[in-house]
Amino acid sequence: RKSNIAKETANTATLWIAIVGTLCFVIAFTLLINLPSNIANPIQELTESIKRIAARNYSERVHFESHSEFGELAKSFNTMAGKLEEYNNSNLAKLMREKQRVETLINNMHDPVIGLNEHLMVIFANAEAIKIMGLKQAELIGQNAKDLALRNDLIRTLVQDLVIEEDINEKNHP
Repeated sequence: RKSNIAKETANTATLWIAIVGTLCFVIAFTLLINLPSNIANPIQELTESIKRIAARNYSERVHFESHSEFGELAKSFNTMAGKLEEYNNSNLAKLMREKQRVETLINNMHDPVIGLNEHLMVIFANAEAIKIMGLKQAELIGQNAKDLALRNDLIRTLVQDLVIEEDINEKNHP
């Protein structure tokens, strides 16, 4: 009788060990599948948001629903993005006011004025310059002065020294 009780107890214990072992395996497998994505997904989302902020998209925000470390990180990131957006907008507004002021001054001058950038692209021209050259503003702004010089004698005369100087610099610094 004792032997039967021992066998029955051993069978019951084996059954419980198998059930608990299976349950532990299922839990471990679930954690193995879900835990890395629970950690990696927020990090990946934050990395993508950082890249968008670096590309000057300051309206980017991160939204993590948890109150864990990721939630705190998202809150700090959003605060930083907001400050960057505010700073960028304030600088942009300031630059736009200054640009408008300079454009007003240039357009009110009675002398022809043409602005070129370092690549000899026309970035602005006042009404007097456009009138003297006989071109439309759309034909002038954003165009390369070298290309315009091929079609317009006045521009050719004006940029001749600049083109020669640029060619000399290119030869000296290849």
